Parts: sequence; structure tokens; C-alpha cells
Amino acid sequence: METVQPHPDVSTKSTGSAGRTALGLVLLLPALLCCISQLLVPTVNTLLVSFQEINLFGSEKEWVGLENYASLSGNENFWRAAGFTLATLAVRLFALAIVPLLLAWAASQFRRPLRLGLRILFTLPVVFFVPVAIAITWLMVLNPVNGLFSFERSWLASPASARSLLLFIDALYLSGLASGLGLLVFMPLWRRPADTPPPTFREVWKPMLATWAVGMLAVSALTLSTFTLSSVLTNGGPAGSTNTLGTLFYQLAFRNFDMGPAASIASLILLITLLLGIVAGMIVILSRLRLDFVSREPKLEETDPAVNTKRSQPLAAALFVLLTLGVCTFGALPFGWLLPQAFGGEGPGTLLEQISPGQVFINSLVPPLVTATLQVLTAYLAALSIGALQPLGKRSGWLLLLFSPWLFIHVLPLSLVKVLAAQQAGMLDSFWGSLSPILLSVPALFILTIFFAARGSHMPRETQAGEAQSAPGFFEQFILPSLPLAGVLWLLLVFSNGQDVFWPLLVSASPERYTFHITLLQLLRTFGGTQDLLAAAITFFILPVSVFFFLCLVPFQLGYLDRLRLYSEAPRDPDQR
Repeated sequence: METVQPHPDVSTKSTGSAGRTALGLVLLLPALLCCISQLLVPTVNTLLVSFQEINLFGSEKEWVGLENYASLSGNENFWRAAGFTLATLAVRLFALAIVPLLLAWAASQFRRPLRLGLRILFTLPVVFFVPVAIAITWLMVLNPVNGLFSFERSWLASPASARSLLLFIDALYLSGLASGLGLLVFMPLWRRPADTPPPTFREVWKPMLATWAVGMLAVSALTLSTFTLSSVLTNGGPAGSTNTLGTLFYQLAFRNFDMGPAASIASLILLITLLLGIVAGMIVILSRLRLDFVSREPKLEETDPAVNTKRSQPLAAALFVLLTLGVCTFGALPFGWLLPQAFGGEGPGTLLEQISPGQVFINSLVPPLVTATLQVLTAYLAALSIGALQPLGKRSGWLLLLFSPWLFIHVLPLSLVKVLAAQQAGMLDSFWGSLSPILLSVPALFILTIFFAARGSHMPRETQAGEAQSAPGFFEQFILPSLPLAGVLWLLLVFSNGQDVFWPLLVSASPERYTFHITLLQLLRTFGGTQDLLAAAITFFILPVSVFFFLCLVPFQLGYLDRLRLYSEAPRDPDQR
């Protein structure tokens, strides 16, 4: 009698795999459309404009080939701006390459109560990183007539001292920002699941090096679009000595209306940014970075003496933390000098006479809220597709390469074609025009993707291979744990979008559309010598918003962010889909 061998029923597996693939592609579609329409097409158009002669007033385009690039090569202002941009980059890399990483390591040496306290303290330099307010405050502090110090002449009056001062201020506040963000990024390297020994250096070095490299690439890319500090403090002067590529682009495009050379600068910034984004994307994919949530605090940290004996000396860690706190506190001193002036004199009364606070708050908060919601929503759906549903199986992570060129993109190099498009659509000086023209956050997409990929590794092998998963199980495995992370990213995007001054400066022509920062710039230009008015504006506009975001982020720091774990996943078995 012939024996019939049992065999698995593959119908469920096939149906589940096909359903996941179809759903994954559908969820990926909004992000792909945003990437094509808002990133790819403007990038191509910017590159094309750099070979043309065009202006904002609608004259016929003329193809001039490499003439715009040739004019840049012989432009002394361009080389001076490129040199100062490289100097800014060198100072930033020097200041940010080591301190955030060591600070995260030092904070990880402490037990949970002190560690949480440090997280809360270093949230302050993040939420008080308001570049326009920082620049205006230092402008008042350095005023030789009625500033904090008495000088015979301003430090901003000579090229050498102006360049040095701007580099110092930039490094000071970027160090504080990077320290706060460094705790968010690097401390998860030292987290571990409950009841497991602490990670060894062999386990940590790969994700640590990958994360550090991505961070350095991000600093390099974003430095190319540096604009605010130089524009507010010195307007690129004296004699163009503090111009960056960003400020020179703005002057050529939107002051001189010299679009060809401006587009050439934007194209150079774009090409370098795209290349750095691709490299960073490859690092994330090849290192198999994963971000997961540790459900409960490991007991070994508190009870196992062997663990504490392997810890580095707490004294060294404490000294490093105190040194970093001292740097952040020094950066806050100008604001401390500013606060008493806000409540003295006629500053508050004059401020209320000049502007409508309610309208300014609406203009400053509503567009970032709308933009951040759309950015996180499109990124969340795409990350859910790539990291959880995996429409291409184990190769799904390579879908991130479709978005990685724009991982570090800023609106500045795309602004030329974006403004032309907004002008043609009649959206300048309107609510819709005030929204950021980039409605997909590629960094949020990457972060959420590596989180979903980590959650997927906890599923049974059969489900990973393509079998159907119940809707409640999927919700519990992926959706529920990711909501706090999406909330944190949403908060950070609302805050960072609200700090952008470049796009509102281009599209806000009437006072009815002014944001906090545009209002501050207008007050500076109109009432440059009235410090109590500027102090009142910074205090009543910037301080409440920063405090609000601080209060929103603290619960996440206490209950969620300290439980995140960042690691590199081991390669899967060859026979696993």
C-alpha cells in the first residue's frame, strides 16, 4: 500500500504573501508620489535651470549651457562663500563628532533616575534652538553702545573678527543641539532586553559607527544650506566675508534676480546633498540598523554587582556630563541678560501696537502643524510597507534607496523652482503657500522603517515568510508600539518646521502672513536700536512655544525614549524569505 506523505498547505502562505505585497505597494504609493512630485521633479528642474537664463518676472528662458557655471568659477564672492561654508563645516564636525557620542556613553553609565534627569536637562538646548532669536540676541549683546559689553567698535565690523565670532556662535549652539539629539540617537545603543547582560563593545561598535557616520553626513549636507545666522547677524558682510553658499544663493536669486548663477549654486548644493544621502542610505541598509522598544527596565542594571564592576568610572562620566552642561549653560547666558529688558520700558506696549499676536501665533503654528502631520503620515505608511509588510520580501529594505538621495534635503536648494511654481499657481502670500513645499520627511521614513523591521523580527518564522497575520496581531505587533515614536517624530518636525525662516521669507509679503521669525526680522529692521521691543518679542513669542514643546517632550523622554534600543540585526537564514 502506497503511503501518502503529508505536505504543508501553501494556500494560506501564498494568499498571505500576495495580500501583504499588494497592501505594501498601496501604502508605499503616497510617499512615492510625494517623492516624485516634490523632490525628484524640482531637483531635475533646478538642474535644468542652471543651464538657462531666467528671472522671476516671466521672461523667455534662454539656454546658455555651462555659462552660469563658468561665471561662478571666476566669481570671487562664490569662492569666498564656499571657503566660509567649508570653515563652518570643519568647525561643526570638530565640535559634533565626539561630544554627543561620549555624552550618550557617559549618561548610560548612570542608573535610571539620574539618566532620566539628564535626558530632561538636555531637552532644553533642543527646544531652545531657535536660530533667528539666537542671532538677534547676540546682535543686541554685541551692540557696542548698549550691549552687554562695552566695545569701541563692534566685533562684527571687521571680516576677521566677524568670521571668528560667527563660527564660535554656530559651534556653541550646535553643540547644545547635538548633545540633546545625541542622547536620543546614541543612548539606545546601550539599551538591552530585560535580564540580558550589558552589550559588549563588539556588539555596539557596528551600529555605533553606522549611526555616527550617518550623523556626520547629515551635518555635512545641512551645512551647505546654512543661512540664518550669517543672514541675520551680518547679512553676509562685511565685504562678503561671512557669506555662506546659502546666503549667496539667496542674494543672487531673490535680491539681484540673477537666476542662472543662483541655480548653479543650488545645483551644486543639490548634487552634493544627493550623493551624501545615497551614501547614508547605503550605510543604514548594509549595517541592518534596527530600532526596538525594550518593554521593561533590565533588572541586572540595579542588582548584579558584576555588571557595575564592568562599568567605566562614574567620576569620569560625571565630569564629562558637567562639562557639557556648562557649555549649554554658557549658551543660555545672553537670553538671561535679555529677559529683564523684556519687562522694562515700553517694549510690551509698543509690541502690541505694532502687531497682532493672535495672527502671528496662527501663522507660526498652523502651517508647521499641517505640514508635519502630512510628512509623518506619508512617512509612516511607507515605513509600514517597507519595514512591516515587506512587499519585496527580505530585499524590501532596498526600497529605502528610492528616497535616500533626499534624506538630508533642505528647501533652500529647491526654492528657486518652488517659488516659480508657487508664483504661477497664485499661492504666494497665502496660507497654502506658507506650507512647506516638501510633504515627505525622509528621515522619519528611515527611522520608522528600521523600527518596523525590528518589530518584524519578533514574529514567528512562518509569518515572516509570508503567511497571513491576523489584524489584531498586526496592530499589537506593529501599530501600537510605533505610535509613541511617530508622536515624537511629529513633535520634532512641528518644532523644526516652525524654526525655518527661509521659506516664509520668500512667500510672506504682507504683515498678515508674518510668522514669529519674520516679525522679529521686521522689528529688527524697523526698530534696530530698541532693545526692549526686540527683547519683548523674543520673550513673548519664542519662550512660550519652546516651553510648550519642552513639556510635550518630557513625558516621551521619561516613558518611551529611554526604552528604545538601537542595534544591528544579524543576517537572516538563506532559506528565509
